[in-house]
Amino acid sequence: MERNQSVEAMVRKWLGENGYDYEVRAYQPGETAGDCVERDKETITIPSSVENVETFMKQFIESFEKAHEITVLKKNAERAQ
Repeated sequence: MERNQSVEAMVRKWLGENGYDYEVRAYQPGETAGDCVERDKETITIPSSVENVETFMKQFIESFEKAHEITVLKKNAERAQ
């Protein structure tokens, strides 16, 4: 559990330093990432086995931005129809 807390703390620190405001929750292999209690903030779930937080978070943000772009494109296409 100590490893999870340190990964969560490192991700929280990275998020704070980069202007993001999210809760962070690490999950174990085999555990469902979505099992969490409702909170005041959006929650990012991360695997407890993250080795390099900087690399992981850069990839996470890139994936998030691409997903957001796709969502915007889909909404715009639906409006155009």
